[in-house]
Amino acid sequence: AALVVLTGCVFGYRYQFAVDTTVSIDVNPSIQLEINRSEKVLAANPLNEDAEVLLDGMDLKGTNLKTAVNAVIGSMVQNGYLTDDLNSILLTVDNGDPNRQAQLQEELTNDIQSSLQQLSVTGSVFSQSLNQTQDLETIAAQYGISQGKAYWVQQLTSADSTLSADTLAGLSINDLALLAEARGIGQDSY
Repeated sequence: AALVVLTGCVFGYRYQFAVDTTVSIDVNPSIQLEINRSEKVLAANPLNEDAEVLLDGMDLKGTNLKTAVNAVIGSMVQNGYLTDDLNSILLTVDNGDPNRQAQLQEELTNDIQSSLQQLSVTGSVFSQSLNQTQDLETIAAQYGISQGKAYWVQQLTSADSTLSADTLAGLSINDLALLAEARGIGQDSY
């Protein structure tokens, strides 16, 4: 009986407190949300100074993922990071289950588009699924950006050796999207 209780506690702990998925939202503020299997936010991590300002006073821990994403997008609009001119968002979903990853990516992309419409902002959501790699982790840590944005930096510097990772890491997603388009590097946009 004790073994059954112990096993139940271990699985309950994994379900409630273990990170199941990482969701990154980049405009220039780069924010990483760590969520559990029941889509509750375990941590909201600012990855750069703009994100620290944006998240100041926001307690997203324990919040439903979709509510947290909506709050982040609303705050980005309210603080001028998302406007009709600066209107590109990078959404990155990292989950070990490809089906779950694709499902979350689609749902969150639709939720972000809906939030933008409600806030009267016309925008583009670049959505991608990634699995952590050491290269992306290194680039992200070096520049204080998400691994999703690090992937774009990596793709652009690989396609054009005249581009510098130092410069690209400081650019907004809007600017990176324009560079990618000019160089024919495809990104999914919705």
